Amino acid sequence: MVKTILKVVSVLFLVVIGLFVAAFLWMGSIGGYFKEHKHDEALIAHMPAYQALLDIYNEDRAGGMESPRELFNQGRISAERWARYSALYETIGLSGEPRVEPDGSVWFTSSVRSLGTAGEMKGLVYRPDTRAPLYDSLDQPPPGLVPDVNALRRINDDWYVFYRYTQ
Repeated sequence: MVKTILKVVSVLFLVVIGLFVAAFLWMGSIGGYFKEHKHDEALIAHMPAYQALLDIYNEDRAGGMESPRELFNQGRISAERWARYSALYETIGLSGEPRVEPDGSVWFTSSVRSLGTAGEMKGLVYRPDTRAPLYDSLDQPPPGLVPDVNALRRINDDWYVFYRYTQ
């Protein structure tokens, strides 16, 4: 009797583990949270599209901090304008919408990789706080970078590649 119960428990355990593995693989297949980070140069190659997105976003938000989706849902931009945003998101390959910080910087996250509360993200940022550490390349996680601190690579006076991780 005990052997039968142990066999049933073992089989159930393997089934549960298999379901977790299948769910993990499925999540990875949908992009988003397990998306591989683009190399710096691949991000920089889309600078004209990032600038176009920033230009229409600044025009539409008029100093506010709402996302383009919020502007559309509030009826402040047309369906045609939303389609323009969507086309630029597709061109760039964004993982989310632009985010405006209180300091006025605008963050465009290209990729996010996370599991639970730990994770990392990479993308481009317009006019960040440049007190963050600067690196020549962010193709690999910078050695010695502490959690919750942005690492930056300068592109020009206004634009930077960013990388950040949390634990």
